[in-house]
Amino acid sequence: MADLQKIISANDINQASSVVGLQRGGATVTIVKLDADFVNQLSIEAIESGYDNRFDDYGLRRKTIEMGDWNMDATASLEVAHGLSSNGWQGMRSIEVSVRNDADSVYYDADQSALHMSVSGIDSSNVTLERASTGLFDGTDFDATSYNRGWVTVWYE
Repeated sequence: MADLQKIISANDINQASSVVGLQRGGATVTIVKLDADFVNQLSIEAIESGYDNRFDDYGLRRKTIEMGDWNMDATASLEVAHGLSSNGWQGMRSIEVSVRNDADSVYYDADQSALHMSVSGIDSSNVTLERASTGLFDGTDFDATSYNRGWVTVWYE
């Protein structure tokens, strides 16, 4: 994929005098810049619309992966295949983890250290998650299998 650049830099915006927006329509994306003096529109071919290619304000893409089965009570760690290219994984900048209990009644933001869970490693194939022994997730509320335990979201360049 070609390198992407910001449409409008911070230097182009002077005390909120500009507004930048994207209008999707069929196979094109229209980039619109509005300011006090003019309206400027530029149509380009749409970037792939796949979930893997959505970008945030900083040019990062995100990918959300299901964890799949994980009996957290019996097993302290889980490897989740991230599916990024052979060198794309090195562009990871942030990882978010959401875990749900067996009853699917409570979702936990596992990024909070109070929940005793961490990302213990990242390699060319997997993100490795590890729960602390005697922590919140080491219990019978997290032992169901044949059940997606939660999601891992990676932000990458």
